[in-house]
Amino acid sequence: MEDYYPRAYREAYEIIKYLPKQDFDKIPSEMINMLEVNMDKNYKYDLDKTKPFEEQIMLKETRNILAVFYKNYWASEQEKERIQSKIKNDKEVSEKAKKEKYSSDIIFNHNEKNKMEPVSLIETQKETLYSKIFSFIKNLIKRKK
Repeated sequence: MEDYYPRAYREAYEIIKYLPKQDFDKIPSEMINMLEVNMDKNYKYDLDKTKPFEEQIMLKETRNILAVFYKNYWASEQEKERIQSKIKNDKEVSEKAKKEKYSSDIIFNHNEKNKMEPVSLIETQKETLYSKIFSFIKNLIKRKK
């Protein structure tokens, strides 16, 4: 499976170069260095300045990186709280869906139509009248010998 993060780092690096200076300065230099060190230097990404940000073509991972930058460095306290609340809500919805999908009732198929009657592992032999008579005669012959 291909690792898209080096390309995403390149895209994020190219995008943040166009930020206003006051927003760019809010990003710690360690983060910018991390992007520079880990980006795919052979990958070419050009930002289309004629399109609004929402219409830019970029990797999903790039959008995730920029979302983290927004949450950590540019969002107001109220926006941060709203983002945290949304993340928490999305996580709860995801966990609930997982619980329903992987419920033990579903996995082990606990429903009435699939229940089986208990079966004995040892088969008991029911003697018929014919087999009883045959056994009796056999025993009589053995005694006479």
